[in-house]
Amino acid sequence: MIESSPPPLPDEQHDLLQLLAHAYLKFGKPQQASILLQAISALRPDDPGIAKALAYALLRSGNPEEALSLLERLREHGDHGALTYLLHGQALFLAGRADEAGRSMRMFVKVRAMAALEGQTWTP
Repeated sequence: MIESSPPPLPDEQHDLLQLLAHAYLKFGKPQQASILLQAISALRPDDPGIAKALAYALLRSGNPEEALSLLERLREHGDHGALTYLLHGQALFLAGRADEAGRSMRMFVKVRAMAALEGQTWTP
């Protein structure tokens, strides 16, 4: 039997699912947001924005180790943005790795400051 990848997710459905996940997060339902974001991530595995949203939902769900794994994969694939360092630092701290969390948070501040010097605005 030949395995095939799932069909692509149309943009409208992607946006709707992402909006629903955001609403779940906003109203204190991070577990439900995680489930939706995992589904979106499976259909769009190369979307770093979805991966970061999923990491955030995982952190709010009390799953820092799972969030760490996801964030470290992002970093291995070249994502060294401020938000990635911020989430990584939070995940490390929640996982009880305060020294590493401090290093990651210092990188967050450094990357954010560099972006500001280049005239970029930063929003989480």
